[in-house]
Order: sequence, then structure tokens, then C-alpha cells
Amino acid sequence: MKQEVLNIKFSCLPTGIGSLPFKNEKKACDFIFTHCPEIPFWPQLPKRDPKESMYEMFTEHLPGIVQRRKQLFLDSNQTEAQELFYIQFINNPQKELAISQDYAAGLHRLLCHNGYRQDIQAIKGQITGPISFGLQINDETGKPILYNDLLLDIVLKNIKAIIRWQEKVLSNICQETIIFIDEPYMSMIGSTIVNIDPAKIQRMMNELIADCKGKIGVHCCANTDWSILLNTDIDVLSFDAYEYADNLLIYREELARFLRKGGVIAWGLIPTASEQLARETTETLFEKFDTLLAQLEEGTGLSQTRILESSLISPACGLGAREVSTTIQAFSLNKQLSEKIQKKYSLR
Repeated sequence: MKQEVLNIKFSCLPTGIGSLPFKNEKKACDFIFTHCPEIPFWPQLPKRDPKESMYEMFTEHLPGIVQRRKQLFLDSNQTEAQELFYIQFINNPQKELAISQDYAAGLHRLLCHNGYRQDIQAIKGQITGPISFGLQINDETGKPILYNDLLLDIVLKNIKAIIRWQEKVLSNICQETIIFIDEPYMSMIGSTIVNIDPAKIQRMMNELIADCKGKIGVHCCANTDWSILLNTDIDVLSFDAYEYADNLLIYREELARFLRKGGVIAWGLIPTASEQLARETTETLFEKFDTLLAQLEEGTGLSQTRILESSLISPACGLGAREVSTTIQAFSLNKQLSEKIQKKYSLR
């Protein structure tokens, strides 16, 4: 956690996770500027092109990546390509890797925008993390690359280089950047299906975070052992607060330490399923947040003000697979909830 970026007061501003269902990058960016003007994020658009899916999107520089029958795998036999990849990092340990427009049209559209508000607080990017990528992408034998140390190291270098590049280009828009490492498969840690030492997860996360200039968060939209993430160097913990807040609040001591050292909680209070959205209003979600806030205040011993200033409001997960109408409803609620919280607690 980087001391020079800990003094930002996010004060429950609204932002998003990343993926949206739009097929046009201009419409997606205009939507973001309307609903998350103070902390905009670049949109992943998997319905525009499969290259923008969360696993394929960050593979264009990976040596040995192969697509066969619409399935991606990483071929460990392509040793020459792997050696060339490593040489790049030997020659330049701070190497950056760009995401091209073919793989991230929304990001490049966002970078071209010149009408940002004067009160923009930060700008957000995202990338798929090593646990989820490592469990979803196999090697040529069908084994998840999470269990292949060489391929996993290549993936870690690839992720870190893309984070560096995102920080650089996004900082041209706003000095304060936030990059979320998306880890939906953290929910499998501790199960009989996934065998990995939690300490290894923490080492990987800290390796990715080391030397980053902006804030780095982890987003997990399911339940997990939250102590693993809270005891890393991450700056932001983003989670599905609609479904799993009670699970997170069990970790009182870890949350207290995390917040005291400047950590931020991104409360994913807005459900992303249409049937859940139909049951909720700004008022019902505010009541839920108000209850959670009181529980966190009591459990950590931190002041209400400290917690509120260290909070963001977001949907529970990305909406790339949802309908546009559902997405509009979710982000409208997200903004309205943020405004209600700020008004209620005199944050702005």
C-alpha cells in the first residue's frame, strides 16, 4: 500500500467493475461519463468482440497462446517465443505492454475523450488476475496453468506489464489511477477442487502490486477467505456486498487493520440480475448499506466518517453478459444510492 496515494477521500462515489453489454464503444463511454463522472472506468465490451472477454482480452502478448475450437490454451512447448518474452524483461524490468484497440476498443475511446469533468477524482482500469486466469486457461495437456510455475510466471509478468501501461496512459487523464485485478475464482480457494497455498496467492498479489504508482484493488464477486486478500498490499477490496457482506464482516480484525492503513472498500451493493433489481429501490439499498456501516463501525472501532471516506459504491459485478436495460437500471441505482449516502452523511 502506497502512502502517497492514501489521502484520497472517495466518500462513497460511484464507479463500475468493467464489463458492459454495449456493442459500440462511444455509447459505452458516454454511458460511463453519465453514471460515473467522478471515477470513470474504461469499458470491456465482450458483445462487441470476443477478444474483449475477460480471459482473451489480455492475451495478445502471451508467448504460446493458442486458440483451437474457440478454446484458449498456453503451449509450454513454444520455448523460443517464451525465451524472447523473458529477454524483453531482462533488458527492461519495467517493461510495459499495451492493449491494442482490437482487444479494448472502449479503453482507446476513453483515452481520446477530452471532456472530463474538473472534479474527476480518479480513473479506473482493470485486468484479469492470475488465479482466475490460471484456473481457466490450460496448458497443451489440459492442465490449468496455475499449476505450471513457468507459465504462471509468464502470466504474472504479462499482467504486471499491462498494469504499468494502464497506469501510464490513464494518468494522462487523471493523476490518481485505480486498477482492479479481477479474481472471480478466488471463491474456489480452500475447496477440494483447487489446491494452492494461500501464502502463494499473497506473494503473487504483492508481486503484482510492488512498484505500482496508483491504487491497486482486487475484485471478487463471490465469497472467499477474505483474510487472504486483506493481508496483502492491496489498496482496494471490491466485493459483492449485496450477497456476501455478512461473510466479509466476520473478518473484523483484518478489516480494521486494512482500513487503518488506508485501505478502501468498494461496496458492490447493486445487484446485476434483473429479478433482484426489480425488488430493490434506492431506499432499500440505502437501508442495507446503513446497517452494514453500523456493523463495520462497531466491529472495527473505526469512526463512521473514516469508513465513509474510505468507501466506493459499485454494482456487485460486471454487466457484460446482461441486457442493456438491466445495465441502465443497475447504474442508475448505483448513482442514486451514492448521491443519497453522500447527502445523508454530508460527504460532499
